[in-house]
Amino acid sequence: MSIGKESTDQGHFCQPCQRNFPHAQALRMHREMSKEHRGTNSSPSKSTNPESRCELCNKSFKSQNALDDHIRDSVSHKTTSNPAPLPKVWGNWSAIPFAERDSLLTTLRVECHSTESLSQQGFWTQIPSEKDLDMKKKCKNCGEMKKKLRSSTCRFHPAKKAFEKGIMQGRGTNAAARKAPCVKCNQIGNYGCIALTTHDFALADPKLAHMKPSPSPKSNRNARKAVVLDCEMVGVLGPNNGQVSEAIRVSAVDFLSGEILIDTYVEPAERIIAWRSQYSGVTPALFKDMKRRGRTVRGWRAARELAWKYIDQDTVLMGHALHNDLAVLGIVHGNVVDSAILTRDAVGCGCRRSWALRTLTSEFLGREIQTGSSGHDCLEDTFAAREVVLWCLRNEDRLEEWASCHREEWSIVDGLDELDLNKESNEVDTQDFL
Repeated sequence: MSIGKESTDQGHFCQPCQRNFPHAQALRMHREMSKEHRGTNSSPSKSTNPESRCELCNKSFKSQNALDDHIRDSVSHKTTSNPAPLPKVWGNWSAIPFAERDSLLTTLRVECHSTESLSQQGFWTQIPSEKDLDMKKKCKNCGEMKKKLRSSTCRFHPAKKAFEKGIMQGRGTNAAARKAPCVKCNQIGNYGCIALTTHDFALADPKLAHMKPSPSPKSNRNARKAVVLDCEMVGVLGPNNGQVSEAIRVSAVDFLSGEILIDTYVEPAERIIAWRSQYSGVTPALFKDMKRRGRTVRGWRAARELAWKYIDQDTVLMGHALHNDLAVLGIVHGNVVDSAILTRDAVGCGCRRSWALRTLTSEFLGREIQTGSSGHDCLEDTFAAREVVLWCLRNEDRLEEWASCHREEWSIVDGLDELDLNKESNEVDTQDFL
């Protein structure tokens, strides 16, 4: 009897492919591993039963334990079989599901404001020229910016201390100045009781001469796709003994993941003359403690470098009235979604009002921020701006409902403002001829 015949008689012969095998185990392995026989074996072994086959890659395993090990250790199956849980976001703000992030980013890029719109809202879309710097000068008496002058006549209320010394020096147009009665005419408001034929312009903020665009995408592989930014500010000694704003705290958050990228305090190079604690939330004592704990960087340039670790020209930057934050960091950026502009544009009809972040957070989310008398929390404001933008992207219909209500209100207010402006214009014309 030949070997082939004997093997056939003993059942070690594969009929479909006409091959002999030395023993039963070899024949069984052939049937299990051969692609031609998968799924056609009339009597599958225990190792090829459905429970031991991977449904993702169709591989067979000798035991359930082997299959479990394969699923657990296979890199290609991890995201499919064991999706990672969403990380918790600070302050119980929203965690964006992984499946939604790409579509949100696409929508976010569509919502980026035009260069013209950004320029109108005070954003720097290019490095300031000499002419730009000149037009940013402010009058030391009336506080008007050269770029926005409505008249060559300088009208102001005198500063109290200077007036008592016989010096006609303006007190500016900040909130405190508007609320206090004038030392000369006892009136409240911006409309000045003193008129000069010329303005006295102070030098512009020195930071403007050192503004730079965000880094090129090629130079920063760690840049995030979308970042929310917020700065709290103090007043420092500027040109002509005036006051200019500088960052005292900077926070940045990854829009998609909610990861906190930056939360640091900034030590200004110039002397702080106004802490603005009721807004900044930073007191001398708190800042001293942060410095002791190593949570400060030296100067706005260092803060800018820190921001640029996560930002390049392709990054979508978000915030509320973000032009102020970018200005104190000396950053020129083009891809911006500003919650103040986003909501104002939703109202449309030439609306000039900007809703406070606190108001939007309350009306959209039913959540209160900036409560109490201790000032703003920079990190909280950052997450609030993120949440407002996220709400607007997710709720187009509800945003339109909100905008429709305010559209009607604005048309009424705008009409009243026009009457006030005409009245003021007539008063100015009359005074000029007295």
